[in-house]
Amino acid sequence: MRIPRTIGVPMRAGQELGVYATWHNDSGPDIPVAYWRVALYMAPPSHRRLAVLPAYMDVNIQTNPEENRFNVPPGHFEIGYEFTPPLSGHLVVVTGHLHDYGVLVKLVDAASGRTLVEVKSRRDSLGHVLSIPRKLLAIRGEGLYLKAGHRYRVVGVFDNPTRDTSYGAMANMVGLFTPDHYREWPAVDPADTYYRRDLVDLLANGATDSVIVGGGAPTPERRR
Repeated sequence: MRIPRTIGVPMRAGQELGVYATWHNDSGPDIPVAYWRVALYMAPPSHRRLAVLPAYMDVNIQTNPEENRFNVPPGHFEIGYEFTPPLSGHLVVVTGHLHDYGVLVKLVDAASGRTLVEVKSRRDSLGHVLSIPRKLLAIRGEGLYLKAGHRYRVVGVFDNPTRDTSYGAMANMVGLFTPDHYREWPAVDPADTYYRRDLVDLLANGATDSVIVGGGAPTPERRR
């Protein structure tokens, strides 16, 4: 993934990063050796860029990534998670992640019920998700404004055409967020219980080096 040269994620010297990588092998046989390479392009502080942060909005957020899965019954199904951002700012780009039978993932104003942005999946005739597009929100203007302390809900919408429950589904919206006041973003608290659970999970699933990563209330599932 590449981002425009006009934006960037501020980093400090010695900053530790944590990375979750997932993939799915559709080839049939096992792949004996697989690699995932990350290249970070660094710009000096003199090159001023719009400061952005990654935005991750999961419909079933959990500190352990293995616990954020859910089951999709036959028919129409929706699941959502409500949250409030700690700072005001703009979403400048969004995309999503959906498992099979996922129709779309959307961000809703929880107070008014109005849909602010949604991304729809491209599916085959059986409902298998083939791809999900990116949606650029700041081509004309600054993007989608989110207000600190305001209630928002991320919602995943599924349509399971089979008679069987689909197990282990996921749905989330991801993107880039530029806060109004970047330096006011809450600092990581290494003593926080949820942070420590997240770190333990990273170390347990990581193959080599130890790393660090830097929720809201769930809303009930709906089906009709």
